[in-house]
Amino acid sequence: MKKLLLLFALLLVINSLLFAQFNNWVDADNMLSVRLDHTSTLLPNGKVLIVGWDSNVAELYDPVSDAFIKTGSTHHNHRQGLTATLLNNGKVLIVGGLNALKIAELYDPQIGSFQLIDTLNAVHEYHTATLLDDGRVLIAAGQNQVGPQTHAVCEIYDPVTGKFSVTDSLNVHRSSHSAVRLSDGRVLIIGGIQTTTPGNGIYLNSCEIFDPISGEFTLTQNLDQARQSLDATLLKNGKVLVTCGAWYQRYGEIFDPVTETWSLTTEMTVMRRNSHTATMLHNGKVLLVGGFIDSATPTAEIYDPATNVFTAIDSMKVPRMNHVALRLQDGSVLVTGGYSIPDVVNSAERYIVDTSGVVSVKEINGNNPNIPQQYRLFQNYPNPFNPSTTISWQSPTDDWQTLKVYDVLGNEIITLVNEYKPAGSYEAIFEAATLPSGLYFYRLQAGLFTETKKMILLR
Repeated sequence: MKKLLLLFALLLVINSLLFAQFNNWVDADNMLSVRLDHTSTLLPNGKVLIVGWDSNVAELYDPVSDAFIKTGSTHHNHRQGLTATLLNNGKVLIVGGLNALKIAELYDPQIGSFQLIDTLNAVHEYHTATLLDDGRVLIAAGQNQVGPQTHAVCEIYDPVTGKFSVTDSLNVHRSSHSAVRLSDGRVLIIGGIQTTTPGNGIYLNSCEIFDPISGEFTLTQNLDQARQSLDATLLKNGKVLVTCGAWYQRYGEIFDPVTETWSLTTEMTVMRRNSHTATMLHNGKVLLVGGFIDSATPTAEIYDPATNVFTAIDSMKVPRMNHVALRLQDGSVLVTGGYSIPDVVNSAERYIVDTSGVVSVKEINGNNPNIPQQYRLFQNYPNPFNPSTTISWQSPTDDWQTLKVYDVLGNEIITLVNEYKPAGSYEAIFEAATLPSGLYFYRLQAGLFTETKKMILLR
């Protein structure tokens, strides 16, 4: 019995060491410039585009070399409160921000440069930009820092025409709000702040939904608590998690798009977290880091939708607020910049996550010089498989492509591919070392093409 207890204790120690190895903060290379309220955008090639704050110079982060390098300069200084949206054509739309309130630019990763495009119809700072299912972008509200006055003007950017056009206005003018594209293609606008005279503002609990088909906004149920500078995350079950944004509250809220109602989460591990980030992990949990808690904080916690519980984890190396966090293709989370009182910083760090416990994926770009004539999703090989198999497909056009794996109950296991790809042939290696034997499904969506096939994991 004693030997069994000692063995069990040893296994617990080993397990904790492994957890510490994979769930830990590590230093990354410093950015070229200090930044806060900037943007970070994951490009199809796995690199990260950094834009904004006090420099026109943009930079790229390469996760392989762990290095930031210069990649051209914006034509205007989008100092803060800007947005960056990856379009279906692989380019990045930069909109608004202080010092560039009506300015928009396009970043082309192929040539590493920025191009000025059509001027916006209204000023936009601390607004939201949401990619719609049809590839257009909804630019919603914001403010004019000179005022500062919030407004309700919304416009649509069409990548085909390269033009901005005014659409239906919000029912409530706001800035520092959040926006999430729901699974059905609608866009949920949440909370924010409303100012009518310079220096005077009120937090908002109002929410509204934009329907791209009708082009109209309709009010939906209010948040339980008014929130600004909040963060909203679309969960894998289609619901939306809202965290923080109200200094004196300790809980988050969950929006159900089917019933259009809000419900409270359990309490977070800290109070008054504000100007933080919330990032979806590969396993469906949400990583909350930093923010303002009496001062800039390095604390972090994880929300588990399955249990509705927040759990404290190791703190970051640097206290941060108004920073940016982004999940990389390997599942780790890159945190950059922010305000680490009293200084704006250029430091960066990564939260390393153990993905081997779920699925390990390596994508192989097998571009065929002969462009395919039709969409095809091939049967995985080998099948049955243990523990890995290769999934191949081809696309005759440049499209945003999504390849996902599901279990027999329809639960999503992992997203293998979710990015814009040129016409060609591709394959992805699906590793299922820790999954149980059974029937699984993989589904490809490329443009309007959708196909699902079965595969069997046999131990």
